[in-house]
Amino acid sequence: MRREARWMRTGFFGALASSLLLLCGCTLFNQAPTAVIEATPLTGTSPLVVTFDGSGSLDPEGQALSYRWEFGDGTASDEATPHHTYLALTERTVFVTTLRVTDPMGRSDTTQQSIEVRPSGTSGGGGTGEPFARVTARPIIGPIPLVVSFSAEGSEPGSGSITQVRWEFGDGKGAIGITAVHTYEPAETKTFRATAFVGNTAGIIRAAQVDITVIVPVGAPEGDDPEAAFDATDPLLLYASPNPASTPTLYELTFDPGGSFADAGHQIDYYAWDFGDGDVRVETTDVEVTHVYRLATQSRTYTVRLTVYDDQGLSDTAILNLSLVQPDEEDET
Repeated sequence: MRREARWMRTGFFGALASSLLLLCGCTLFNQAPTAVIEATPLTGTSPLVVTFDGSGSLDPEGQALSYRWEFGDGTASDEATPHHTYLALTERTVFVTTLRVTDPMGRSDTTQQSIEVRPSGTSGGGGTGEPFARVTARPIIGPIPLVVSFSAEGSEPGSGSITQVRWEFGDGKGAIGITAVHTYEPAETKTFRATAFVGNTAGIIRAAQVDITVIVPVGAPEGDDPEAAFDATDPLLLYASPNPASTPTLYELTFDPGGSFADAGHQIDYYAWDFGDGDVRVETTDVEVTHVYRLATQSRTYTVRLTVYDDQGLSDTAILNLSLVQPDEEDET
């Protein structure tokens, strides 16, 4: 009996010691995670919408991480992939964004990313007289043959005046002039990067680019058209301007195309957004998109369009009339 009791005591304390060792081992040998930031874009004019992604952060033990973003302007987020709008109304500002990731044991790591924001209407030359190239293209996506109208009329000369604009359309062809028209006819679906080179009287040349996606259907369509649908958040007032004519009031909205769908057996390949204020963008997934509107008048209605293209080359468009007005004094307080 004594030997059995000793064995029982030994077994109890041995199990207890093993449990404590295991617990201590988890704590002592847990390795800290590594924080990783991806951000797009890293620079631009105000208001600048930046998409952050911390999901590439690593934990050696494969544990789930928590996220804490400090955007450098007094705001924060706990999401893994937040977006944030930066404002620089009067001068160039560099915001330092910090991401801290923490594992379930409390160990953490921190990393930072700088975001440069310039006031709207300023050039990238920093006051040195360099030109600032700005390009628009319509449309930026569509089926073959795709006729695209390009313009560099929004470019700024810096000092002097703009003396030349040279275009390279990304398919080996080019043109000269402040505006240009080009037809894309590739053999298969392809995205071309068109470039405008803008030069001023000082002989300084700067460039701007835009992507053009040309869809070439494979065979004849075998199904029905896709259906485009999207939702929009209520307008978020970012900045109420005392003089909108000189410095616009800023509103932010997020659009969700998740209600769009393709015919059975097919998928949507492209989501083309036209925000109704001259800005456009194309996504290849149904990701939510955020856009900032500059309201320089008392009120304005923007026609927002989402066009979806499926893998058959078929398309559909959804439209929303978005009306924005200047905030009342009560709304500003």
